[in-house]
Amino acid sequence: MKLHILIISLLTILIFTGCGQKYSSYKTNKVLQKKSLYKKSGLKHMKRVGFKNVPNWREQNFKLSLKIFKKSCEKNIDDDFRDVCRASRRYNSSNAEEFFEKYFQPFKLTDRSGDEYGRITGYYKITLRGSLFKSKRFKYPVYQTPKNRYFRRYSRKAINETKAPIAKVICYVENRYELYHLHLQGSGRIILQGGGYIDVNYMNSNHHKFRGITEALKREVKKVYGVFTPKLSEKWVRTHKYKADKIFNRNARYIFFTKVRHLNATGSIGMELIPNYSIAVDKKYVPIGAPVMLYSYQKNRKERIKKLVFAHDVGAAINGKIRADYYYGVGDKARAKAMQLNDLGNMIVLLPKHKVSKVYQKSFIKRVNTTLDILEKPIL
Repeated sequence: MKLHILIISLLTILIFTGCGQKYSSYKTNKVLQKKSLYKKSGLKHMKRVGFKNVPNWREQNFKLSLKIFKKSCEKNIDDDFRDVCRASRRYNSSNAEEFFEKYFQPFKLTDRSGDEYGRITGYYKITLRGSLFKSKRFKYPVYQTPKNRYFRRYSRKAINETKAPIAKVICYVENRYELYHLHLQGSGRIILQGGGYIDVNYMNSNHHKFRGITEALKREVKKVYGVFTPKLSEKWVRTHKYKADKIFNRNARYIFFTKVRHLNATGSIGMELIPNYSIAVDKKYVPIGAPVMLYSYQKNRKERIKKLVFAHDVGAAINGKIRADYYYGVGDKARAKAMQLNDLGNMIVLLPKHKVSKVYQKSFIKRVNTTLDILEKPIL
């Protein structure tokens, strides 16, 4: 009897002290550190902020942002945004800003040490020259996913040396350097000899670990030319085939493609990416489909990013809590901007308010259940 009275008393205390409090910044952060907000994304290191403290918030094009968010909702975004997606149908261009402020809570991403700065890079849809037929000029294959299920065993080197199961070839390209960049960017337009073009997009990989080769390539190019530029790098690859192959093969990860009918690249949610509004993220830390205030900081750079964008894509090289790849689009201008962007920056992720509340409630229920488990254990 005494045990039952004790349990009821403890529950009463928990109910009136736990639920009676508002979700202060400290309380919410503490809960999010204890338990991931999303099982898939694992957002543990965040700092809650108000919209008044979000830099450049009032300067955003909310009309376009709402339109993009609604379009995202039609695709394969994180399930935690479904309720917010339904709510977005009641809003239009006249009250778009109200929608974001009513249904979302901003959180600034930080790393374990509390640092708010990470790395912001750029990507684009590359354009290559190619042919449907192999020749002396066009000899580097763009592969579809092999039908042999054991293709994951083979590295880039094995596939390049045709020691792996050969897949169906979509086409052949002339430039080894740009083929590697096609693998890095994940999408491309191949202008065919004789007319026409093929758009290709990432379909699969051999799932080997990604390893960057930029620094190794820079060292070799600088040895010959004294400086490093994309054009000199391409020239070096053409004239140093054996050394170039050794460097490329350091990255064992290999990409397979599929034909698509989109001008822009297609992101991991199955949606055509929107130049200057789509980013690739690490989905362990940023939910797919999330609105994100993105900032880049670079001295002597006129074009700094300070805008509301959307997590539409992922990438093998995009790893880390404060890490984003900013999509610029198609063509030479997009390529030039993407190649230049390698800045420090930070990210403020907008999370659905009702999900933040549910995490707090789940934490409270867990505390109650834990207390009951302790009380019900026999005293030895």
